[in-house]
Amino acid sequence: MKKLFSIFLSIVIVCTLCVIPASAAVPKLNKTKVNLPIGYSITLKVSNADKVTWSTADKSVAKIKSKTKTSAKIVGVGTGSTYIYAKTGGKTLKCKVNVKKAFISANNDKITINKGAKKTVSVSVSGSKSIVYSNSNSKICSVTSAKWDGNKLKLTVKGKKSGTAKIKIYAKGYSKSTLETITVNVKGSEGDGNVTIFGGTIVVGGETASESSLSEAEKVVELVNAERAKKGLPALTMDDKLNEAAQLRAKEIADTFSHTRPDGRSCFTAFDDLGISYGYAAENIAAGRNSAEGVMGDWINSSGHYANIVSPNLNKIGVALVVVPNGYKYYWVQVFTD
Repeated sequence: MKKLFSIFLSIVIVCTLCVIPASAAVPKLNKTKVNLPIGYSITLKVSNADKVTWSTADKSVAKIKSKTKTSAKIVGVGTGSTYIYAKTGGKTLKCKVNVKKAFISANNDKITINKGAKKTVSVSVSGSKSIVYSNSNSKICSVTSAKWDGNKLKLTVKGKKSGTAKIKIYAKGYSKSTLETITVNVKGSEGDGNVTIFGGTIVVGGETASESSLSEAEKVVELVNAERAKKGLPALTMDDKLNEAAQLRAKEIADTFSHTRPDGRSCFTAFDDLGISYGYAAENIAAGRNSAEGVMGDWINSSGHYANIVSPNLNKIGVALVVVPNGYKYYWVQVFTD
């Protein structure tokens, strides 16, 4: 009898194991929280579901513009917060939607510049300062950003070769459909590359130059950041106040080639004179080279100068070139701060 009961129990256990179904996949919403400007949209999707019923808690904040069996396009209508509900298989999933006013706009959505020239575009932003920008073709133009000025961010676009590129700007944490697009057309002609600085005035061919005349200094910054990239270090930011300090020091080394200023003070007192605060600073000087590539080659091959270029303690850079009719003619300065 015990033997028969044992056989029966085994059969029951085997049968029980055979009839347990595999666990069903749980429906899942692709987002549970989104930030959305007024007039922009985002698509919500439910995976592992055959059919979904969509609804919104407040149509005055966000509404459902269109939908399929498992997805819905949500558009921001008015400022505020609401929930979008997705019902499927007896479950209710929800996504919180925060809607703000549209926050990204550029003062120019189309710009035309010459090869080697620069143009500044002002981007007005509200609601976020975590801005991302991309360049569709870095061979056509380069893009750098300056410091925030209130709710505005200035992007400097420099032409590199003939062609067209698109710069796309959007805010982190928001739908990428919120982007602003700037179309850049670069023409092939290039201005005079002979840059001279006398008494803080930039001169090209005897006439006061535009911002495009700073190309040699910008080339130095690009080469510096290329060296830093090899070490896995973040790029340095070109700083206007440090450029001013570099110009001051470049004029001084044309008179006295030394890290000591002509009045006997340390080179770093130039920062103090211009009201530049810092915790860590460095200076590189050079003379005689007539190109960014030439002077950078000298600095890279000098261990002390190279240490400054790839220092992890530095975040900002200023560069200047002064050309004088005598001596070594070309006098270069790099200054750095944290």
